[in-house]
Amino acid sequence: MILSRFSEEYFSFLLSGRAEDFAQASGTFREAMTIGVTIGQLQDQMNESHTSAELLCLLLDNVPVEKQR
Repeated sequence: MILSRFSEEYFSFLLSGRAEDFAQASGTFREAMTIGVTIGQLQDQMNESHTSAELLCLLLDNVPVEKQR
């Protein structure tokens, strides 16, 4: 479904910060709008992706670092 594809692409953009990923997510956003997906539905997907990206970053920041020998 287009909502899950948009969510994955937006999540990828959030983690990478790359213009190419932004362009991909933007294209899917526009495609979703043309087939009748509401702004509210897209916003919900963006919110979920943002929360997932934040949680992933928090988890990675809290990974114990092993001592180098």
